[in-house]
Amino acid sequence: TSRYFDDLHEGAQFIAENQSALGPRQELSGGTSLRVYPVREHYIVYEPLAERFIAVVAVIRQGRDIPAILQKWSVPIRRELIEIRARIARGKISWPTRSAANPRRKK
Repeated sequence: TSRYFDDLHEGAQFIAENQSALGPRQELSGGTSLRVYPVREHYIVYEPLAERFIAVVAVIRQGRDIPAILQKWSVPIRRELIEIRARIARGKISWPTRSAANPRRKK
């Protein structure tokens, strides 16, 4: 289980660092403009916030109807993203430092 969560975390880090090179996967986003990227048996659903920073809005098993799920939840997801962006603008949420964004792990 720990390895699985590590893989999800590493996948999210990869997305954040390479978001401009990743395609939008419109066939999976259900017209929501959210981005989708596969990691193991799941999709990480995210929205870019800034260079090297994303908001992960969901982790959904690949066998599910991803477009339908995203369409169903698009309004509350959009509201949350608007609030996150507003908090960033007001300084209530700050970007982590590079050392905090990529902590060393004990082996």
